[in-house]
Amino acid sequence: MSNTYTIVGNLTRDPELKWVANGTPAVRFSVAVTRKGYNDKPDHTSFVNCSAIGTIAENVANSLNKGNRVVVTGRMEQRTWEKEDGTKGEIWELQVEACGAELRFNTVTISTQHAAKPKTVSPEFEDVF
Repeated sequence: MSNTYTIVGNLTRDPELKWVANGTPAVRFSVAVTRKGYNDKPDHTSFVNCSAIGTIAENVANSLNKGNRVVVTGRMEQRTWEKEDGTKGEIWELQVEACGAELRFNTVTISTQHAAKPKTVSPEFEDVF
């Protein structure tokens, strides 16, 4: 059974970048996903909370802003905690595995963080490249 979801929508706020105790970057953001109505039914908008850790967190924070149209893929997970008043809080979040600009409405310039390793070609294929 798969728990992978892909959503397409607009960021509702700028991504919030923080560092957890061990120095790992973490980001939170929210995506508004609108499902178009049909047969005289109105559009319906859902707001999906998203979070990511590691390199993708920094890349999201440095690349995306409120209003950007994005495609996000990840696993839906539930978090619970105890509030100050003793009641339990609960939230569902999409744990981001991949995120990028939706290119129907955006253009991007890609820069990589790590230099690509040069390809080594075996001698028998040298004239193909």
